[in-house]
Amino acid sequence: MNPERYEALKEEVDKLISNGFIREAHYPSWVSNPVLVTKPNGMWRTCVDFSDLNKVCPKDGFPLPQIDQMVNDTAGHEMLSFMDAYSGYNQIPMHPSDEEHTLFIIDRGLYCYKGIEANPEKIQTLQDMKSPTSPKEVQKLTGCVATLNRFISKATDKYVPFFDALKGSNHFEWTPRCEEAFQKLKEHLGMPPILSKPIPGERLSLYLSVSEHAVSFVLTRNEERVLCKQETLGCRV
Repeated sequence: MNPERYEALKEEVDKLISNGFIREAHYPSWVSNPVLVTKPNGMWRTCVDFSDLNKVCPKDGFPLPQIDQMVNDTAGHEMLSFMDAYSGYNQIPMHPSDEEHTLFIIDRGLYCYKGIEANPEKIQTLQDMKSPTSPKEVQKLTGCVATLNRFISKATDKYVPFFDALKGSNHFEWTPRCEEAFQKLKEHLGMPPILSKPIPGERLSLYLSVSEHAVSFVLTRNEERVLCKQETLGCRV
């Protein structure tokens, strides 16, 4: 690979790593080579040659949708909207069990695309948060953890002390029970699970847990977590 292509490849890999789209991988079972092609503007487009992987992938049992048919299906509707995503393919998380199939190699190491993970910025915000000293700060805490609910089993039970702290309208108290729950939450989010993406038609297992405060469930496939969800008894979370 000539120096110009190598620099373009290195820059693209660094960008994908910094944006959280790929991670370094080890002990591969599949390895593909990166390919660089020239864009109309003269810049380089970085691709990965998955030719060998495509040969062993099951073929779709249905044709791809036709653009003309999709346009015709919009007839009769009052409003029509078009949406696109920047770096579209990178907006779709990779199923964890398929990550190792997307490995590509450069001279610095092996990399693969990532699965469904909790937003690291949200986790870091909570990890850096100090113990609340007012109802407003508790509300900020509960709002932060609400965005991470799907990654936390029995989340509602873990939050009960926070909700109890908000019940006193005239007197706020951050109790030792609240602090213990706060620290345990930080500890749990120190290593959040990676969730799997469900596959239509595949058998899933549902585990239920009922406590004094909430009904919780975990949806799994082959012992890999797909979703954690909970409902507070008496009000929605």
